[in-house]
Amino acid sequence: MIKRRGLAQVEVLVCGFAVLLLASLGVAVVQSSAQQALETRDAQHQRQIGKAMMAYAEVEKGRFPVPGMALRLPVEMPGGTSQRILGRGKPDWSLNTTANLYAMMVMQQLVSPELLVSPLEVSHLVKVIEEYDFGAYSPFGENATMWDPAFQVDPGNVTVTSNASYATEALCGARLIKHWNTKSKRPSSWPLLSLRGPRDGVTSGPEFVQSPTLRFMGSPDQWSSWVLFADLHVERRDTPDIANARGEREDLFSGADPAGEQPWMGVFIAASQNDATPTWDPLLPETVAKPTVPAAAGSKASPPQPE
Repeated sequence: MIKRRGLAQVEVLVCGFAVLLLASLGVAVVQSSAQQALETRDAQHQRQIGKAMMAYAEVEKGRFPVPGMALRLPVEMPGGTSQRILGRGKPDWSLNTTANLYAMMVMQQLVSPELLVSPLEVSHLVKVIEEYDFGAYSPFGENATMWDPAFQVDPGNVTVTSNASYATEALCGARLIKHWNTKSKRPSSWPLLSLRGPRDGVTSGPEFVQSPTLRFMGSPDQWSSWVLFADLHVERRDTPDIANARGEREDLFSGADPAGEQPWMGVFIAASQNDATPTWDPLLPETVAKPTVPAAAGSKASPPQPE
């Protein structure tokens, strides 16, 4: 008579552990693939916004959108009166905020509101505007506007909902005149857009490790983002700086020379001719400053490249 031997308890435990291990690896791979898909979509969002800026520049003598040059200050008229005349008057530098830039692009139907919110967005304070008011367009009169004033981009203000994810150049100083156009002498190294970054471009300390911007691409200890350049190529950066034509490192977010021509990325809530005021995402509590998507164990897959 043949005796049947059942599985030993140790064998059952080993099999169970193997199943759990394979399942956890499978989940990690799925999560990693999902993250890569979101990153690819984000690169596509940025490129589409860049193409919209190029389309605007084609009819504006090469200049990218500038709110304060579209809605200019009133022109003094005979008799001591003044009135707004499209294309005339001094620029209203105070209008060159990030919110006005994007709201102006939506009003002109260069981009959709959905395109301005990244698939990688991690902040509950950033959402697509529910109903953009195209009827708000009124370029004349005392309360003139060329965009919906309800469109907001201020991720540092926890009392409002922001309607865009992306940092852009500060529209002030020499950078606005020399590089915010298709005639820049350094298009392949001049950044137009990126995801928001850590406060002042710091790369260490609490203001870095507790910045929610580290969670965009799932890293616990580094900031990562696609960066769109003026020649419309998109490049992944894993530090908040770039190399200029001379090989020198330029911090994207520090704003060390507001009136100069160096790149200065951010979300800007106020502006003047030679300066701008950035806002930053509120810091996370130390206990939750962790990556949102773990990388697959042993995975060495290269980051997804935009089409």
